Amino acid sequence: MKQCRAGSCRAFAGSALAVALVLVVAAVAAGGVAPVSAQPPGQLCTWEEVGQQATLATHHLAGTIDTRADRALFFGGADQTRAAPSYLADMDLSDVSLDNAVGPTRLNIQGVQPRYGSQCFYRPAPGSPTGGEVYCIGGASDPGTGAGTSTVQRLDTTSGNWVANINPVGTFGPRLHFAAAFDPASDLAVFHGGTRTCALKGDSPLTEPPGCTADVFSTTLLRFDATGQAARWEQLGGSDVIGRVFLHSMVFDPLQRRMITFGGTNNGTRPRGDVHVLDLSAPASSPAWAPLVTAGVAPARYAHAAAFHSARNWMVVYGGVAGGFQTAGESTTDTTWALDLSTAPPAWVNLGATVGALVGATMVYDENHGTVILFGGRTRYKQGPLSINRKSYALRCAAAPPTPVPPPTATPSAMYEICPGIRNRVPNAVLSSAVANPGSIENFGQLCNPSLPPSIWNVERRLLALLNPGTPYHPLYNSVQWKCVCQ
Repeated sequence: MKQCRAGSCRAFAGSALAVALVLVVAAVAAGGVAPVSAQPPGQLCTWEEVGQQATLATHHLAGTIDTRADRALFFGGADQTRAAPSYLADMDLSDVSLDNAVGPTRLNIQGVQPRYGSQCFYRPAPGSPTGGEVYCIGGASDPGTGAGTSTVQRLDTTSGNWVANINPVGTFGPRLHFAAAFDPASDLAVFHGGTRTCALKGDSPLTEPPGCTADVFSTTLLRFDATGQAARWEQLGGSDVIGRVFLHSMVFDPLQRRMITFGGTNNGTRPRGDVHVLDLSAPASSPAWAPLVTAGVAPARYAHAAAFHSARNWMVVYGGVAGGFQTAGESTTDTTWALDLSTAPPAWVNLGATVGALVGATMVYDENHGTVILFGGRTRYKQGPLSINRKSYALRCAAAPPTPVPPPTATPSAMYEICPGIRNRVPNAVLSSAVANPGSIENFGQLCNPSLPPSIWNVERRLLALLNPGTPYHPLYNSVQWKCVCQ
C-alpha cells in the first residue's frame, strides 16, 4: 500500500480528532455551534493508494460493493474525451490485506449500456448465502445532448450475466445526476432529485455555463417483493423539504436505518451544504425527509464523492465543485470531510487528507477492511482532453474516534443503548440489569432481519425498548427487549 506524498497526504495524529470533537461538543453544550476550521488541528487521516492504476477510468461514474464477494464495482461515466464508454470494472478486495487489492480491472461483459450520471447499488440475493445483483439506473448515454434515461440495468454477480433493460412496475422518469442508496433490511432503494438534461461541454467557450439545472422529481422508491423476482416503483408522498437539487449525494446509515443526503446544487453554480434524513426505521409509516442540524461549517459542494463509514459512524465526503460547474472559472475542492454522527448534534470534521481536486469521483465502503475506497473523477474542467484520475485510494485514520460519554443510566458498551423514551418509564434496576447482562433480555443476538445473513446493513438488535411502546411497563406483559429502532 502506497502512502500519498508531496503534501497530498501527510502524517496524521489520532488525538487531533478527539480535540476537534471535544471543542464541538463543548460549544454545543454552551448553547452555541462550534465552527470547524478549514484547517484541522492536525492531519487526522490519509489517503493511501491501493490496487493498480486502471487502464481506463471515468468521471461521473457510479460505484457499489458486492459485500459477499468483497469486491468493488464501477460502472459508466465519461472518459477524458467526454465520450461515454460501455464501462464496467471491478476491484478485488477479498485479501486480508489491502496491500494485495487487485484492480480496478475492466470486465468483458456483453450488453453493458453506456451511461454517465447514473447510480448503482448491490442487492444480496434472497435465500442465497453468496449470490447477489447489481442494479444500475438512469444516467445519460450521449454526452452531446445529455438527455437522461430511465433504464434499469442488472448484473447477476454469480453468473456474470448482464441484462440491459429491466422493467419494474410503475414509473421512473428519465434523469441523471440524481442521488440514490439501498436499504437491504427493507429491500428497497431510494432515489431523489436529478436533472433531465446535462450535457458535457467540449471545446465550446467555457465562459458559458452548461445550462444544467435541477428538475422537479418526487422521491421514488424501488421496492422488491419477498421472492426477489419482481420490483415496483413507488412515489413517496408528502412535501419534499429538500427541493430541487442535483449532483448531490445519498448514503444509507444502517445504524439508524435512515437515508442521508448532502450538498448538491440547484443550477450548477451555487453549492449547497445542507443535510437531510429519511427515517426508514418504521416501515409501516410513511417516511418523510427532515433537515438534520449539524455543528461546524458545512463544506458546501456538489459533484462530490460520498460513502457511509460504518465502523466510525461517519458520512465521508470528498472533492467536488464549489461553483462554476464546467466553466473556465470552475472552483474545485480537494478536501475530505466527515460528518460524525456519533455526536449530538452531528459534527463536521475536516480530516485533512487530500489526493488533489476530483470532480465526479465515486466512493464505496469496504466492510471487511473498515475503510472507504475512492476511485475515478476528473480534475478542474478545461478545453480539450480532461485529466482523469485512474488511481484508487483507501482512507486510513490513526485511531478510532472517541465514544461520547453516555448518560449515567446508559450502557458503557458501544454495542448496546437504552432508548431515551423508556428511561422514565422503566425502573432503573431493570435497565441496569439489562445492560449488565444483555443475554438475559429477549431478542439478544438476533439480527434486525433474521432471514438475511449478517452484514453492515443487517446488524444485531442493540437498542433496549419496551415490547409495546404505547403501553406502560410491566415485568410480565410489557417488558423490555432488544430492538433495531426506538419508537
